[in-house]
Amino acid sequence: MTKPYLSLAMIVGDEGAKTLGRLLKSVLVRTGGPLVDEIIIAWNGKDDIAFGEAIGQPAIGNNLDKSCAPGESAGNVLLDGGVELTVFKQTWPGRFDIARNESFKHAKGEWVLWLDSDDVVADVGTPEGLKAVQSCERDYGVLVDEDTSNGASVTL
Repeated sequence: MTKPYLSLAMIVGDEGAKTLGRLLKSVLVRTGGPLVDEIIIAWNGKDDIAFGEAIGQPAIGNNLDKSCAPGESAGNVLLDGGVELTVFKQTWPGRFDIARNESFKHAKGEWVLWLDSDDVVADVGTPEGLKAVQSCERDYGVLVDEDTSNGASVTL
């Protein structure tokens, strides 16, 4: 069985750029390789240069700053583990749902994961990650798949 292509879609503004590096590390540097195959970022912040530096891609920040119109891609780069990063400029539409759905339109994956820039994904393949998950006070369920043809769903 082959692994499905998984996209991470996000909206990020100036405040989110401050914590984005930690999130990217948590999905890229993992036991068994990166969690996702591509990362889509809808950038709606003002400090394009600082954003490019925050993601370790100054050229993308320069493209956003100088030549990128809203809705256009500022470029694609290959990150560690062969993960493709695509950043596009977004004018803030005034509602999170609209901004989020726009980022989904750019995703190529069979599955799309949505995270905020201040999230961190635990790597349960490490003792520290497993301990972090086991120390949670409650169980969390995540809807993974919903097959609308027969109403079945799979929940972890």
